[in-house]
Amino acid sequence: IGATGTLLGVADVVLNTSRTEGMSNFILEAIAEATPIVASNTPGNRDWITNQAMLFDTEKQAVLHLRALLLDASLAKTQAAIATTWLSETASPRAEAAAICKAHEAALSDRG
Repeated sequence: IGATGTLLGVADVVLNTSRTEGMSNFILEAIAEATPIVASNTPGNRDWITNQAMLFDTEKQAVLHLRALLLDASLAKTQAAIATTWLSETASPRAEAAAICKAHEAALSDRG
């Protein structure tokens, strides 16, 4: 994925602390690189992350999740595998392209 993918691919864990951004591309990029993720429990993240990442509400929870992943290689590997399996089962570049084309067609047809 380029420089970001290279960085995420060598990271032991990714921490997403945004309290306003949900469904972050950064999280998807980390999943694509099989890097376990700890992310804030924002409405957007909560809507689509079930078990693909460890969500936190408080700094203390974030630290506990990070420690667990950093100290237990098996847990980190399992967490990354869950996320990459989810991505491979649900992500479809063709479906995404079709949805974007459909949205553009609808927008252009509404213009007359």
